[in-house]
Amino acid sequence: MEIEDANGCRYTAQIILNNPEQLTLDVGPDLTLSYGDTLVVVPVTNMSPPYTNLEWLEGDTICTGCINLVLDIIPELSNIYRLTLADANGCEVSDFLRVTLKRNRNVFAPSAFSPNFDGTNEKFTIYGGRDVIRVKSLQIFDRWGDMVYTEEDFPPFDMDPTRQHGWDGTHGGKELTPTTYVYKAEVVFIDGEIIQVFGEVALMR
Repeated sequence: MEIEDANGCRYTAQIILNNPEQLTLDVGPDLTLSYGDTLVVVPVTNMSPPYTNLEWLEGDTICTGCINLVLDIIPELSNIYRLTLADANGCEVSDFLRVTLKRNRNVFAPSAFSPNFDGTNEKFTIYGGRDVIRVKSLQIFDRWGDMVYTEEDFPPFDMDPTRQHGWDGTHGGKELTPTTYVYKAEVVFIDGEIIQVFGEVALMR
């Protein structure tokens, strides 16, 4: 580089400009998740802290100042999340994460149970995944259509720490005959949808 002053004097100097390392940011691959899943996104970057800007966006700002993103309940629709980092020199880098929702309906009811006081399969009830928040109702009917059991508003078996809910094979305090019964249940999911579940269950002794 050559510089000339007002008197016509010239100065020559050699300046070496090094190409700075390209900034990178990776928030991971796009994901498909289910209701109730917990997700922790841990980005990888070669930008050195401190950061003058650190912001997760999904529509409006959802987290400022946090490098890791925690999603406890996956939104109803697919969403795109953007993380932006900026350093003290004003250099900025961003990356995007697409989260697609998969609506699983994880409900299970046993086909048989045996209330014989051995500690296994003592009651008939509804099982559900983390997308199930409660059982709105459970009804049991005999072969003639008479209701022999009913219960409302209780957690699925998986989330019931007391294991007190469900049908024990009795009606009016009396043990019923081992045979096949019909059940009907209403199950409430984390997104508010309610579905009905029907089936048969064998009472064994």
